[in-house]
Amino acid sequence: MAGQARQTGPGSSVGSTLLLFYVTNVYMVKNRNNLKILFLQAREDEMKEHEFLCFDRLIDIPQENFLRVDVFRDELDSSLLNDIDAVVLAGTGHYFSGDRQTYKLPELISLVKEIYNQKIPMLAIGYGHEVIALAFGGEVVQDPTLREIGTIQMHCTEEGKDDPIFRYLPEKFYVQIGHSHSVVEAPPGTTDIITNHKENCCEVFVFEDRPIYAIQFHPELELKDVVVRMSFYKKKYF
Repeated sequence: MAGQARQTGPGSSVGSTLLLFYVTNVYMVKNRNNLKILFLQAREDEMKEHEFLCFDRLIDIPQENFLRVDVFRDELDSSLLNDIDAVVLAGTGHYFSGDRQTYKLPELISLVKEIYNQKIPMLAIGYGHEVIALAFGGEVVQDPTLREIGTIQMHCTEEGKDDPIFRYLPEKFYVQIGHSHSVVEAPPGTTDIITNHKENCCEVFVFEDRPIYAIQFHPELELKDVVVRMSFYKKKYF
């Protein structure tokens, strides 16, 4: 995989490149089959299992190597990080992280900060992207003009072209996306590495001193998965 850029046209996913390269080639020294990943989920509907299976398909480690945690129902404390090699903070279909009264958000932010302190690699996606922004001083808004749904073209910034993960993708590539809230200001100490045609919309930022990536789009989704996801949430998005 290293040194090769995937061809990514409309409807294709960059997920296997991002997820597999992230958890196996950049910050890890273990065999992939020995990785233990904390999988934090914020969905409380039928898409919860669909989401997990999408990640499971692409990360391709034994299912028992995932520690699945429901951020709204389970206890969120630092003991969850024992023996963890990487963290995925996934999306949601209903909650807005910009509302600081969202149930369990303070506890989740506290856990995220502990992940940062322990320098554990983390991918934060969708809702997770927003939580990371809020936790470290960024800004999240609900602006209909920034909403994106479907297959959207992205491109690497100059910093993105030198990023240890995104440099293996083409300068321009397509992703699957669906969000109604947006990060318009990334936290201090981070770098924007992916952008799109919309101004003031931070698609991907990475911490300058930590292996933590926050991604607005959904690298775990293929086109067929977007159809399933959008069909389920159509009353919310359309």
